[in-house]
Amino acid sequence: MPPDYVLPVLIALCVFLGAWYFVGVWLNRARGIRLARTLRERLLAMEAEDLSGRWVNASIFQFVGQRAAAPIGKLAAVIVLESRELALIWLVNLLRGRRDLLVIRLELRSAPKAGVELEAHRSQSKPERDVRPRITEPGWEQTTINGYTLHYQAGAARLVATLTPLLHEWQSQMIRLSISASSPHLLLSLSPAPAVLAAENTFAAVRKLAEAITKRS
Repeated sequence: MPPDYVLPVLIALCVFLGAWYFVGVWLNRARGIRLARTLRERLLAMEAEDLSGRWVNASIFQFVGQRAAAPIGKLAAVIVLESRELALIWLVNLLRGRRDLLVIRLELRSAPKAGVELEAHRSQSKPERDVRPRITEPGWEQTTINGYTLHYQAGAARLVATLTPLLHEWQSQMIRLSISASSPHLLLSLSPAPAVLAAENTFAAVRKLAEAITKRS
């Protein structure tokens, strides 16, 4: 038979995890609302039209806009919160350096003719699995900027020069950057989301990048 203290410990652990879950859901909801308000302001500053927002689930909030300032067409911006309601998952992600994430997806009014893929900062993960076959195709080149590895097609060489100061500005915040002829034309993943949203120049830089992409198209 197990010692007498095992059952009380298990009961206490279940109570603790249950309480943690509800507190985590409440904290995430409050944090998500604050971040969503700031994100809405940033998107409106980009002249986003027909902007709508919704909770996808307890940890994901999404905005969709049907149009924004040129050269941006349709856009989507997603806040992915840490799983604070699940104590063990949250702790593992915390130890792995994962924080609240901001994902921006833009469809431009003219599609890029050449692609760019960023290999995450050396302290983070490798490129998405769906990207790896793409960057191994013929015609792709590679360079390193500010600790990031960029894979680009020959027609995007001048665009890489435009990215250099932006990558310096987004040092350690950039998780993924993808420029593609298919939708979304520009995809950015940045973390931690609160710091990214607090910087007013972040979305101005995103618009500048979108303009540079369409000029090269």
